[in-house]
Amino acid sequence: MNLFEIRDSDVVAVTYPKSGTVWMQQILSLIHSDGDPAAVQSKPAAERVPWIELPFLDFQSQPAPRLSVTHLPYHLIPEGLKKKNGKIIYVIRNPKDVIVSLYHFQNYVTCLDTPSSFEDFLNQFLEGKVVFSSWFDHIQGWYTHKDEFNILFITYEEMKQAGGIQKADTGRWLGVSIE
Repeated sequence: MNLFEIRDSDVVAVTYPKSGTVWMQQILSLIHSDGDPAAVQSKPAAERVPWIELPFLDFQSQPAPRLSVTHLPYHLIPEGLKKKNGKIIYVIRNPKDVIVSLYHFQNYVTCLDTPSSFEDFLNQFLEGKVVFSSWFDHIQGWYTHKDEFNILFITYEEMKQAGGIQKADTGRWLGVSIE
């Protein structure tokens, strides 16, 4: 992953699981397709804005701007991003909502351990003993090292309240005009 070449035009959306990842994939797709819903509906989100950590993805050959998403903690991200190449959008969601969403997700996905109760799951979450480890460590890691990156922090709740305004602000930050 550290040998991964980052271009200035790359955009990486970073989230802790269940924090608006798919929504941000949609927003990025719409911004970079000039709001054309047909372009967004023509391929699954994972093809339009793929996971940067997927080893079978030939990300290097993709045309600019390369859009991607990840749940990786800051210390596992490609070194090029730490040199302020590319742009990162970090989406933060209220941990109470993350806990509930992640709990239901783990009950639904068969390859993950099913929590015995919400109370047990809550304790595991607070101890960082869930998929992708600690929510607190993930956010603290990225925020503590924010000066190493070209990064925009936004919250899920801001995205929900602002709607089109947030898309326009995100577009401006990415250098794309949204009318």
